[in-house]
Amino acid sequence: MLLAAARLKEAYDAMPEDAEARSILFLGFSAEEMGLLGSRFYADNPIAPIEDHVFMVNMDMVGYVRENVLMVGGATTAEGLDTWVEPYLSEAAFDYQPLPRGVFGRSDHASFFRKGVPCMFFFSGFHDVYHAPGDVSMHINRVGAVRVSTLAQKITMAMATRADRPVFTNDDGSAPRTDRPPETRPPQQTRVRFGVQPGYTTDGSGVPVENVFPGTTAAEAGLQAGDVMTSWNGTKIGSVEDWMPMLQAAKPGDEVEITFLRGGETKTAKATLKAAG
Repeated sequence: MLLAAARLKEAYDAMPEDAEARSILFLGFSAEEMGLLGSRFYADNPIAPIEDHVFMVNMDMVGYVRENVLMVGGATTAEGLDTWVEPYLSEAAFDYQPLPRGVFGRSDHASFFRKGVPCMFFFSGFHDVYHAPGDVSMHINRVGAVRVSTLAQKITMAMATRADRPVFTNDDGSAPRTDRPPETRPPQQTRVRFGVQPGYTTDGSGVPVENVFPGTTAAEAGLQAGDVMTSWNGTKIGSVEDWMPMLQAAKPGDEVEITFLRGGETKTAKATLKAAG
C-alpha cells in the first residue's frame, strides 16, 4: 500500500494544477479478523459522505503469490467494470482465479460494498504459516507483491481520472443478486479447533486440506495435506461454507467421523475434538 501511495503521489504531483482527478484515500484497517471492525467503523463514519466514495481497492494478503496465481473479486460490483478492468488485468499477466463462493464478504472491502460502493479485492491465497509464528518476512514473494501493488496502483489511477463514476451493482461475482448489499456480520467463535488449513473450491467437491497442524485433532485422525474432506458425521460438506456451521456447533469432547478422499480413494477417520486454544 505504501508503494502504491508513493507512486500515485508522484503521478499527482506531475499533473497540471487544473487536472481533473479524484482524491485518493490510503487506509489500513484494524480488527478485520474480529468482524471487519475497523472498516465497518470507517464506512459508518467516513471523512466525507459515503456517497462520494467512488471506488475501493483492497489488497488483502497479497505477499504470498505462488505459481503466478492471484485471486480477484469484485469485477461485477459496477456496470461494465469487468470489461473496463480487463486491460489492466491482462497487462499484469497473473493466472487469475475467481474468489470462491462466500469468500468475498470476509475482507474490508465488504464494509464498502454494503454501502453501495463498487470495489475490487486482490488476494494471494492462504498458506502453510497463516496466522502462525512462522509467518515471517523471508516467506514473502516480494516480486509478486510489487506486481499486485502495481496492478492496484494502475487501476486506482485510471479510476481516479476517469470522467464518469462507476454505477454500483449488487453483485459480488460469487453469489446471486439480492435486493440490497449484504450486511457483514462478525464471525461466530468456535469452541473447538480441528487443525487443518482449508482450501476453497467452487464446484462443491469438498474441503481441500492444504495443511495439517501437528498435535491437533486432524493430525491424530491421520488427515494429510492433499486430502479432500467430503462429509462430517455423515453430512456432505461441499465447501468451507458448508463445514463451518458444523464446526461452530461442535463442543470439545465430541466424537466425529470424517470422510475424505486421498488419491481418488474414499477413506474415513474418527476423532475426538479438542478445545480451541
